[in-house]
Amino acid sequence: QGQKDASGRVPHRRPGRERARLNASPRTGRTGRAGRTTALAYGLAALVTVGLATTASLAFLNRANLPNLDAADPTAIFIPIGITALGLLVATREPRNPTGWLLLFVAAVSSLTGVADQYVRYALLTHPGSLPGAVGVDVVSSSVSNVIYPAGGVALLMLLLPDGHLPSKRWRPVVALAVTVSVVGL
Repeated sequence: QGQKDASGRVPHRRPGRERARLNASPRTGRTGRAGRTTALAYGLAALVTVGLATTASLAFLNRANLPNLDAADPTAIFIPIGITALGLLVATREPRNPTGWLLLFVAAVSSLTGVADQYVRYALLTHPGSLPGAVGVDVVSSSVSNVIYPAGGVALLMLLLPDGHLPSKRWRPVVALAVTVSVVGL
């Protein structure tokens, strides 16, 4: 039956409520899918942060082989910071809006491309032969950047801004073309 409260009634307990409380995200208190999407957004932001720190570290190590600051590609370090912050803000507050997830995707691929660029520079110029697979990393990095630019994630992002929906159904062939060009570019 259960314990009676002061008024003599047995309080109604929803099944599974305790389990939901145990599965709640410790930071936000959200349960279920909302907690998982928040954790995924923060995980992607952490991946970008690690990628940016690695890019900056490798650029520092490569400083002897960089003729000027532009050769270090500071855009691969600074632009993903803003994109990540904006993507994290949108993805955690509006998880069903694809623009936040696309921003995080673009930031993650940009930061990993920056890591690959500095890795190749270090392995081939700064200390030749010190790191394995530099040529393979260069090939993969140059092809992966097609996933973002010109017709990949950034094109989809521009089409889906501001509310996460296409302006009309007539834009679906443009999305299909953008995805096709990105996949063929790999």
